[in-house]
Amino acid sequence: MSSVVDGTQREYAMRAAMCQVSPTFRVELIEPLDAHGPYAQSLASRGGRDHLHHVRFDVADYAGVRTELEAAGVGVSAEEEFAGAPGVEGTFRATYFDTQDELGFVLQLGEAPEGFVMPEPDEVYPPQ
Repeated sequence: MSSVVDGTQREYAMRAAMCQVSPTFRVELIEPLDAHGPYAQSLASRGGRDHLHHVRFDVADYAGVRTELEAAGVGVSAEEEFAGAPGVEGTFRATYFDTQDELGFVLQLGEAPEGFVMPEPDEVYPPQ
């Protein structure tokens, strides 16, 4: 995955387990596979303890909400993009806002193009 973390372009690796609780609520468990990304940094800052890293909001006006947050003085700590399933055009974009002091977690804005589909998982449990 490619991202900008604290203003620096970085490549990093991670694994994610996802649980779709309802059509509008999903829980992600993220395991950093190296020390370069925001998830590894977050774990290191907490002595390796598990914690809530971010809460994502998909909003209708991504650019407008981003502008409002930045105008309010909320800093961007990371940005990333990733491709969807094979044959799906466009990329998913995420911006992470540094709200640790105020909220205790990072606020993430997400934006996906119309028709975006996540890549197929490596594994599904229970097996189908």
